[in-house]
Amino acid sequence: MNTSRLLRVRISGALLLASSTLAIAMTSPAQADTTAPCNTGNGPDAVADTSDDTLECGENASATGGNATAVGNGSAASGSLSLAVGDSASATANNGTAVGQFAQAGDAASDTNASAFGRSAQATAAGATAIGAASDAFGTNSTAIGILSVATGADSIAVGRLAQASTARSVAIGTGASATGDEATALGEAADASGQAAIAIGNDAESSGVGSIAIGSNTAGADVFGVIAGGRATIAIGSETRIYADGAIAIGGDLDNDGLGSSANATGNVALGADSFAVGLNSVAIGAGSIADLNDSVSVGSETNRRVITNVAPGYRDDHAVTLGQVNALLSGGGTPGVVVNVDGGFSPTATGTGSIAIGDGAIADGSEAVVVGATSGANGNGATTFGGFANATGTNATALGFSANAGANNATTLGSSSSASASGAVAVGTSVQASGIDSVAIGTGSSAGFANSVALGSGSTASAANTVSVGSTGFERRITNVADGVADSDAATVGQLKAIAGNDKFATNGTTGTATANGTNSLAIGAGTIAEGTNSIAIGLDTADPGDVGAFASGQGALAVGAEAQAQGSNTIALGAGSLALQDNTLSIGNSTLKRRITNVADAQDDNDAVTLGQLNDALADSATPFVKVNGATGNAVAGGLNAIAIGTVATAGGAGSIAIGGDTIGGANSTRADGTGAIAMGSFANSGSGDGAIAIGVRARGDGANALAIGTDATAFASGTAIGNLSFVNALTGTAIGESAFVSGNNSVALGAGSAALQANVVSVGSASQQRRIVNVAAGSAGTDAVNVAQLNSALNGISGANNRFFGINSTGTSASATGIDALAIGALANAVGNRGVAVGVSAVASQESANSFGTRARAEGINSASFGADARALANNAIAIGAGSLANANFATAVGRSAIATGDSSTALGRAAEAFGANSAAFGTGARAAAQGVAFGQTARATGNNTTALGQQALASELLATAVGNTSSATAQSATAIGSRAKAAFAGSTAVGANAETTAANQVTLGGTGSAVRIGDIAASTQAQVGPVSVVTVDEAGTLGRQTVATAASVDNVRVSMNTMQAITDAQIQNLSGSISALDGRITGLAFQLEDLDQRTRGGIAAAMAMGGTMIVPDSTFSVSANVSTYQGEQGFSGSIAARVRERVYITASVAGSTAEKSTGGRVGVAFGF
Repeated sequence: MNTSRLLRVRISGALLLASSTLAIAMTSPAQADTTAPCNTGNGPDAVADTSDDTLECGENASATGGNATAVGNGSAASGSLSLAVGDSASATANNGTAVGQFAQAGDAASDTNASAFGRSAQATAAGATAIGAASDAFGTNSTAIGILSVATGADSIAVGRLAQASTARSVAIGTGASATGDEATALGEAADASGQAAIAIGNDAESSGVGSIAIGSNTAGADVFGVIAGGRATIAIGSETRIYADGAIAIGGDLDNDGLGSSANATGNVALGADSFAVGLNSVAIGAGSIADLNDSVSVGSETNRRVITNVAPGYRDDHAVTLGQVNALLSGGGTPGVVVNVDGGFSPTATGTGSIAIGDGAIADGSEAVVVGATSGANGNGATTFGGFANATGTNATALGFSANAGANNATTLGSSSSASASGAVAVGTSVQASGIDSVAIGTGSSAGFANSVALGSGSTASAANTVSVGSTGFERRITNVADGVADSDAATVGQLKAIAGNDKFATNGTTGTATANGTNSLAIGAGTIAEGTNSIAIGLDTADPGDVGAFASGQGALAVGAEAQAQGSNTIALGAGSLALQDNTLSIGNSTLKRRITNVADAQDDNDAVTLGQLNDALADSATPFVKVNGATGNAVAGGLNAIAIGTVATAGGAGSIAIGGDTIGGANSTRADGTGAIAMGSFANSGSGDGAIAIGVRARGDGANALAIGTDATAFASGTAIGNLSFVNALTGTAIGESAFVSGNNSVALGAGSAALQANVVSVGSASQQRRIVNVAAGSAGTDAVNVAQLNSALNGISGANNRFFGINSTGTSASATGIDALAIGALANAVGNRGVAVGVSAVASQESANSFGTRARAEGINSASFGADARALANNAIAIGAGSLANANFATAVGRSAIATGDSSTALGRAAEAFGANSAAFGTGARAAAQGVAFGQTARATGNNTTALGQQALASELLATAVGNTSSATAQSATAIGSRAKAAFAGSTAVGANAETTAANQVTLGGTGSAVRIGDIAASTQAQVGPVSVVTVDEAGTLGRQTVATAASVDNVRVSMNTMQAITDAQIQNLSGSISALDGRITGLAFQLEDLDQRTRGGIAAAMAMGGTMIVPDSTFSVSANVSTYQGEQGFSGSIAARVRERVYITASVAGSTAEKSTGGRVGVAFGF
């Protein structure tokens, strides 16, 4: 760098005054005329004239953009409205600003609003800001503050020396802080957040996992890392805490200061407490110094520091911890007559019948060979059987299986939660099923068979007449499909086979008493009165009853009915033997409710799906020593761990009291059917009712995970007391209900009806989704306040509002719907949101979030109780606040802001006028740009009452100190308790008062009447003279204009005046002439002396101005040479200087300066040396 050239440029400038208009021309020789604004050409002979609106100052400076300014050698401002200040500074962006040597604002004009401040600072993207030597802001709207700081990502922020924010929306604050993951945040010296959305807070904190959080500092000194969160979704809090596994949590610190705090070293581990360690897989360590080094363990201490766990509730599941009281009670317990089991110490079960069994809290078995398993359940009848909490089987051979299941008649059978079979021989299978006809059968959730011998198959099916079979309901019919072609003579034929015969795709062989009917595709019917309805079904048998009855009947897909009046109604069912009835899919029946048959000569079962023999069952019962039921396969043991629980199937697990798990892993995998909650039911391979009490999961991989959750269907899922019915249906909301395949509910207390329907908000009913809508038809006109209205009612209402009857109201919006969730709330406009009770939000994106809040206007916000905002972007953010006007803000209780961009931020403050601001409690600002502090009042355009308890009245009036008062345009009271009254009056001293236009005080506690050139008049002097009593005085004025008085009207003073007059009469004319000559000579000498004093005074002022300018020498950090140029002014004289500082070695600098002023003979110089230690 040519430092001598730089120095020459900076000290060769001239500042010239011409006809009171200031023009600036840099370089030598300089010229200045009276034309403004100034414009300087490049190189020598620069002239300030009116050639354009640019300003160029410095050798080779270039300002080519509209209204651009370039100051400094080689500086370039090519962007519109750009500013480049400094040697080789460059402002290419429109509205760009580059200040400092080699500073750069933008690579192109499109990098609008880029700003760079500091040597070699670079801001090369739109909206980017770089502040500090060698700082870089490369991302759009990025900010880099600090030496060598870098902000690369869009909207990123880097603050601090060497801070780095390299990805979109990342934040790095602190010396050496680094945020390199997307949306990562690093706060603290050398903090490092490299994972996506990671957070690192504290010196040396490191967060490298996706979504990980590290909070803490390095307290162990150098060469030791601080807190580390190295896995995905991990949380590490505390000095020297370490995590390297996904999902782990470690909270604590380094208690013994050995450089290692708490640590969780396996996936999902948890360590809570200083120096706690969770080492084993899936382990938890709780407490300072605790160590969990075993897999699947929870530790509250260590081998040398054990803790007692107190206040433990009694366990009631197989995997719960038990208390010492439970153990003591179990050891001291005994049996009762019959077989009764009660583990939890509640009401004892009762078994009163011969051979009866009662298991469960309050269970009652009242009948010969009655069996009841379940809390508060009953089996009341000979041979009655009950399994499940709150279930009842009342009647001979009645069977009830499931939570709240009820079999209320002889030979009635119920399987399913909340289902009922209330007639003799009735069968109910599923949730909420009703079978109330004699010998009726209802299978499927919500199905109903209410007539004798009627059958209802499938969810929601209804049998509405006696002796009928229904597979649906009105408007919800089903076909029976997938029947295979018959091969052997006795096989059922399909519709396809029958069509191939005589132009028909069915096959029927008749007897002599009735016609065989084969209606199903590829079906076969053989025998008088036989019917094969299902696809690939076969019916072989005769009608042995009255003419007109049905013989063998196969209505299910792939069903087989063999035998007189045998019926196979479920898919892939088989009914063998006369009168046999097979109703459920994939079942085999060899009888009916009144006709039972034994299967003999059965080999012992080996596989999970083999039938077991009585011998195997007896052996299993003999081995049972617990109050649970479990049936195993060959590949894994069923586990009935809960009180009165039932587990049937390979590795099926019933862990909750009164729970039932039926099904399992049929291929020997690790998953299994599970029911862990009290009264929970899980049925189907891999079905899981979780740990929720009363939860039900029915179907392959069905999951009901939450208290009273219900999931029915393959892959159906219900969390948090929700209800999901249908394959792939999903509910994750309190009391949510999803019905239909892939129906989805995430809003609390919401309902989704229909396949693919989605209810994403709370308290709504959805019959479709964003991409699939449905109409709700046949809706009656609503009458109550909460009823739905139909289109006819809506059209009628709209006609009344916006039709011919009302020409003054209309709504048109294609945006996202408004939301009014508060009680009696109102929201109008796309995305308008009225959350508070009785809130009103009117306008696009308007928000009323508190009670009785009102917002009117686009993006208007009323977020305080009883607050109100009016206008686009108006904000009333505190209780009882009012904001009126676009962009207005009332951000304190009882604050009022009226006017565009008006701001009231003090309690009970008032701002009235565009950009008016009342920023203190009880302040008031009235007028455009008026400002008032606490207890202050500002009235007038740009009036400012910025001191506490001040008053400023008038355009540009200023009262800036405590208790100051300024009244009048441009008046100012800038000292404590000062008062200025009048246009341009100034009171700048404590307690002073200036009254009158241009009046100005010069001392504390002074009163000034009138300004320079103003006369002071007192009315009616004569009246005042008459009112005087005693000695009188004259008013005196000193050089500073201060008033005083002197008494002159005494008798002695009058006599003295007479004597003096007599003496003067004796003086001759010659004496007077001589005296006149002497006085003239003296006057000449005084005049000469005055000129000398004036010249001395000017040079003195010039010297002071030059000294002031020379005092501005600066040394730029990390530079070898630093060059400074300064200007100053002192009492009408202007000073200027140029200086250079050179670093000759580490901590040793040599400086030289030259200064001058507008006074003659005021140029001087100096050299110096500086040492650093």
